[in-house]
Amino acid sequence: MPLLSPYIYNLGTLFDVIACQHYDRPAIFTEDGNFSTFEDLSLCSNSFFIYLSSIYRDKSITVVIFNDKSFVAYSLLIAFTKLGLPYVNLDFKSPPDRLLSILNTCNPSACFIPSLHSLLPEQLTIINSFQNLKIQFYDSSWSSSLISLYSDNTPQLPNISGTQPAYIMFTSGSTGTPKGVAVPHQSVLNFIRWSAVTFNITPFDCITGLNPSHFDNSVFDFYASLFNGAALFPISESSLMNPRVIIRQINNIQCTIWFSVPSFLIYCLRLKAFSNIDLRSLKSIIFGGEAFPKGPLRQLASLFFERVDFFNVYGPTECTCICSCYKVQDSDLEVNTLLPLGFIATNFFYTILPKSDSCAEGELILGGPNVSLGYYNSPELTHDSFIQNPDHNLYIDIMYRTGDIVFLDETKMLHFLGRVDNQIKHMGHRIELEEIEFTVGSLTEILECAAIYQPLNPANPPVIVLFVVSTYSDTKIISSLLPQILPPYMLPSTIILLKSLPKNSNGKIDRKALKSFTSFNNEI
Repeated sequence: MPLLSPYIYNLGTLFDVIACQHYDRPAIFTEDGNFSTFEDLSLCSNSFFIYLSSIYRDKSITVVIFNDKSFVAYSLLIAFTKLGLPYVNLDFKSPPDRLLSILNTCNPSACFIPSLHSLLPEQLTIINSFQNLKIQFYDSSWSSSLISLYSDNTPQLPNISGTQPAYIMFTSGSTGTPKGVAVPHQSVLNFIRWSAVTFNITPFDCITGLNPSHFDNSVFDFYASLFNGAALFPISESSLMNPRVIIRQINNIQCTIWFSVPSFLIYCLRLKAFSNIDLRSLKSIIFGGEAFPKGPLRQLASLFFERVDFFNVYGPTECTCICSCYKVQDSDLEVNTLLPLGFIATNFFYTILPKSDSCAEGELILGGPNVSLGYYNSPELTHDSFIQNPDHNLYIDIMYRTGDIVFLDETKMLHFLGRVDNQIKHMGHRIELEEIEFTVGSLTEILECAAIYQPLNPANPPVIVLFVVSTYSDTKIISSLLPQILPPYMLPSTIILLKSLPKNSNGKIDRKALKSFTSFNNEI
């Protein structure tokens, strides 16, 4: 009788299998080109597991970590998954009020802070105000001491169910209060396998770790690499400020898969950090989290498209990072329309709630094992967004309301139209602000743009305001081009020319910051 492969139902078990198979292969690279192996990562995470298991035995607790994207930090994350401790990656730049809200929601038992990284005094005050919160500083010397103590011990992993939360990812809420998305082990396992098949990830690959650890895109960086036996090259936040140095490091390490938000790729293009002799080892450039304007996309394609596959991915945090993928074609670069979202990922299903009985477009509702458990410690918010399948009431079948307006083409491919909360009514017309952005972004000289809808002063009705980063030095040139590509009712009342658009900590355009502009000096 043939031996059966182990039944893998949690992330800790999967990592042990991967580490055993690829023990001598690179796991995590450092910026100087050195690397730690899977054996190193296994030894360190097991030592952490043994140490922490003697302290935290309650499966209902959570832990938080200021993740500096170091070897020690990733070892801790793996130890947490083995222990069944849901973890939260915290933002080093998190405003005190946001940090307080996150800690109140998840009520952690431990907070891990890198020894050499300074937190804001206000952040430390908030952390210290939680009386039962144990603070643990971590660095390489701390990990070395634990390895010397426990390296001879054989860890016995507890029974961690696939339905238990692996991590909690906090995302912005419409009310201004962050919501913690609880994602279970089984959802991440499904995501890991789908990633390997979709992007042909093998142990010979190396994935860039460009995304902040507290941002949903980092789920791909961490899990699609290490849990598929591939290497990860984590890039620190400070290094992101010098793209040319990053590109040189990626060249030296020979990364094969790039994943980031389009804004970072546009930032690299604007600073001329890329040349056509760079990224010779890349086989895929994956981007997601926001739309990629066609102008900058064509610039990027002119450098790499002949030898690198481009993928546009889409997915809400509530559905484990990615739920659809589209491979960019030559024909996509010849038109100014948005890139399709692609076909729904394996093991997902969906329905579309139409705006009206006669409308083919509507809100995308997602179902399947990648749908998360809901919002941690927030039953009312969960009830609003995680709903019974509207197509039947025969059994419990929870789906997630994405808030994204989509339509299906004749091939059953999904296309993005806009957000439920970004639709405006202007001059009698219903307008998706994204449509304005995508159309303006198709102009070659437009590097970035964002549209908002608000009054220029409290006494006046709201107008469309367009913020632009462009090689044009005069908004009058831009305004003269817009009537050629936008209908009259979509034309902005004001164009603001900026050197760069404000970004939030995830690297996306910060629309709240744009709305805080109170004086406009470039009106048309």
